[in-house]
Amino acid sequence: MITTPRLLARLVLAVTLLAFASVADAERVTLATYNVENFFDRFDNPFTRDEQTEIKKVDDIRRLAVTVRAVDADVIGFQELENEHVLAAFNEQHLRGMGYEHVVCLPSNDGRGITLGVLSRLPVVSATTHRWEKIPHRGASENHRFARDLLRVTIALPGERTLEFFNVHFKSKGSRDGDPQSTGWRSAEAQRSREIVNRLLADDPDALVAFVGDYNSRPTDPATSLFLDPDGPGTALIDVMADVPEEQRYTYVYGNFPAAVIDFIAVSPALRAHLVPGSAKVMPKTAATRGSDHLPVVAAFDIPPASPQR
Repeated sequence: MITTPRLLARLVLAVTLLAFASVADAERVTLATYNVENFFDRFDNPFTRDEQTEIKKVDDIRRLAVTVRAVDADVIGFQELENEHVLAAFNEQHLRGMGYEHVVCLPSNDGRGITLGVLSRLPVVSATTHRWEKIPHRGASENHRFARDLLRVTIALPGERTLEFFNVHFKSKGSRDGDPQSTGWRSAEAQRSREIVNRLLADDPDALVAFVGDYNSRPTDPATSLFLDPDGPGTALIDVMADVPEEQRYTYVYGNFPAAVIDFIAVSPALRAHLVPGSAKVMPKTAATRGSDHLPVVAAFDIPPASPQR
């Protein structure tokens, strides 16, 4: 007959072995976000104001490629691409051998034509635009839409799981009539984004969700704090860089000087549980990263396979 202490010891051993097995079976997936600053080509689109923006210099494109290779993410969200052709050509000409077989880039609402894009080594299940969503904006005479888009890309993960990868570029800080620095518009985008993510998490609290991009808003500014506020409605996402010292978090660089923290990777609680300790970081400012005025944010996750009950 097994005594209680012996039974307890065996249970502890079994739980420990299961934990080790879970870690051993986990697949590491690295996510990143990168605003590539006006990545425009030489072709004129008559339906946008692209002619107002200088063509991206070849040397800067090469620097972007060096940076993307250094990041080495499995899924990376880009902001300020002109179109899908720019992203596809960048991948084909400068990122060969990186394994980015899946390219997503959809039109946006931006007047200059800048769009959001995703490169992924992992299979893309679907891509959804939210550019036609009407967004209530207090104090405005009519509803807004997303200044660019909220791009949702569903990624197939190893182990029969999926990742809901949201890529966003909130309204710039250019002032609008009655809306200094467009704070109201940006906050409305953040509010609508939270509602969309909340619906998803209400249906599946264990969903693996990443909400990445250029928020054009510092951590304590209204749009960011509204979106990440744990006291807000539904489930707040978690900034993977929240515990990183502020001096290591700057993502926007003006000249050679760090200026602001405005690029983020925020994740659902279920995905945050798999964050690899110490992996969340901003790529440092170097000669290679001078292809953009932003720096990439990157984080890695060890994601176990789906349990049989899922």
